[in-house]
Amino acid sequence: MPAAIRTWWRNAARASARARTLAAVAEGTIRGEEALRRLVREAAEDDASEGSRWLELQVDPTSYAGPVGGITPALEIILDEAAAADAAIADGLAMGQEVGAKDGPGSTYTVANFEAWEQRCVRTESGVDPCQLYLLLKDKDGNSVAEFTIFNLPKGTEGPAVAGATFIAPLETFLPGGMTLQIDDGKGKAVAKLRAVAQR
Repeated sequence: MPAAIRTWWRNAARASARARTLAAVAEGTIRGEEALRRLVREAAEDDASEGSRWLELQVDPTSYAGPVGGITPALEIILDEAAAADAAIADGLAMGQEVGAKDGPGSTYTVANFEAWEQRCVRTESGVDPCQLYLLLKDKDGNSVAEFTIFNLPKGTEGPAVAGATFIAPLETFLPGGMTLQIDDGKGKAVAKLRAVAQR
């Protein structure tokens, strides 16, 4: 490999590591709902003061899930504050349009709680709302680290399975041994394939 390319690669790697470190430090300053709202609001105000007319926020909700109680609340806070900032800024900075009312089709609500689990449903226009079981996983210090959901498979699905599941964890989560799912005292089952999906 030519020396120039090796030098460029080393510099790029150092810059990337520094950027990840700074991002982690910045994310650590968000310690609750009000701090997250302030982050979105001030980002809009800063861009508006510099003459911007369109602001697109690139946010990974998993980075802020812990302080606000989960990925879904984090995303709802960000969208809510973005809509409020869009309406409040007089010089026309656009941050997109609100998708719908909080209690309209597509919004979620909790039907029941079963210890650490929640039964969450999504409102539909037909009134037949699909539901799923939701669990927010936390570490020994009470920090949110992942989300786990279980849902019914569509009627007519071939195979012995009657339900599916999703496991959501932040990017770069270290899982060298994959995952093992176990219900109570039953035998665990290993999940061999995991897929990383970047938030955009």
